[in-house]
Amino acid sequence: MVPSITSAIILGTLAYLLREVDKLLKQFFKYIKEPEINDRLFFARVIVCLGFISGIVISYPLWINDRFYPLAPVGDFVPLLSPPFDTILFAGILMLLAILVFYPQKYIFAGFFSLMAFALLQDQSRWQPWVYQYSFIIGAIAWFQTHPLKKHGRHAIACIQIILIGTYLWSGIQKLNYNYLFETFEWLLSPALEAFPILQSMPLSLFALISILIEAGGGIALAFRRTERLGAWVLIGMHCFIFIMIGPAGKEYNRVVWPWNICFVMLIGSIFLGKKNSQETSRLFPQNFYHGLVIIIFLILPVLNIAGVWDHYLSSSLYSGNLPYGKIHVTDTVKKKFPKRIKTKFNLLNGFSIRKWSFTELHASDYPQPRIYKTVFRKLCKYQQHKYGLVLEIYGTADLITGKRKRQEYFCHELIPS
Repeated sequence: MVPSITSAIILGTLAYLLREVDKLLKQFFKYIKEPEINDRLFFARVIVCLGFISGIVISYPLWINDRFYPLAPVGDFVPLLSPPFDTILFAGILMLLAILVFYPQKYIFAGFFSLMAFALLQDQSRWQPWVYQYSFIIGAIAWFQTHPLKKHGRHAIACIQIILIGTYLWSGIQKLNYNYLFETFEWLLSPALEAFPILQSMPLSLFALISILIEAGGGIALAFRRTERLGAWVLIGMHCFIFIMIGPAGKEYNRVVWPWNICFVMLIGSIFLGKKNSQETSRLFPQNFYHGLVIIIFLILPVLNIAGVWDHYLSSSLYSGNLPYGKIHVTDTVKKKFPKRIKTKFNLLNGFSIRKWSFTELHASDYPQPRIYKTVFRKLCKYQQHKYGLVLEIYGTADLITGKRKRQEYFCHELIPS
């Protein structure tokens, strides 16, 4: 009796999933033939939800609280979930994203944003650029789903366009510095330099400058209907180049952004390369509250990053070559507390990079802000045996012209109130 009931449940579930997949395929082929606004939003929702799921799965240790790399909560008022509740939260976020692919209802959106907000409050290291961008894109789609009029569909498209425009514009501007021109671009290009040694004799800094113009210029081109297709193809080419350089055929670096690159290629195509629609609303002038909020966050607030007021990752500064970084030096006694896989990252002087530690344990980059490095360091201070057993070094944002950084040094007693 029980096996027959189980079989019936499994078959019923499979039948339901096949029916939903059939609906998705029909809508996809309809989109390919003649994409309407609703079809473009449908495709964007599927792309972003699947990309988001991929990123979270790849960086799953980042979303679990039971780990050695310390959490960096927004404040002491935030409750930190212990096992197994942290895993339940992780699974809940993934489940709701999967449901949104097939069933985009307002209460599913509300549940997703509630769980995601709680996860982000518990650890600022989760404020990765791809999390930030995906979340606001899903927010634009949710706005349309809760206001299902055609004009709101156009507004949702405009919001997504602004997110993409701001991302590429500021990502290009952030790279206008010495380190990117003379170091980071060459590092990014290293797989090609190894495969084609003749490239090493070429003016790589000039190519670095061209790459900046391509990215920022592509973002500007997306802002105008006459140039959006050109900008879209240029940026798709850029993403393909980046994926080749850091992907499985290149450096095999930062795997969590691999699906982000693929997702954004498809997203650019669905939003900017579809059939022209004369009813599209203006993307640069706010049409509703959410549209105005997106303009402020993605186009205006990154200006404050120059003054150090707005965070680097919230200003599209990934791979800019200009991010702060932290190092920690420990005694042999403290070193023994670290997991074996982390110990391999220590140098001969018992020092290690917080960024490498994050990549090794969390499968994602650290959140490059001095306050985060101090929080991580404070959590390690409980292992010290004497006053100067641990040392934190923070290297700030590099000078745009010389590439030099200011170095600050901290001990536990300086960061922990007595």
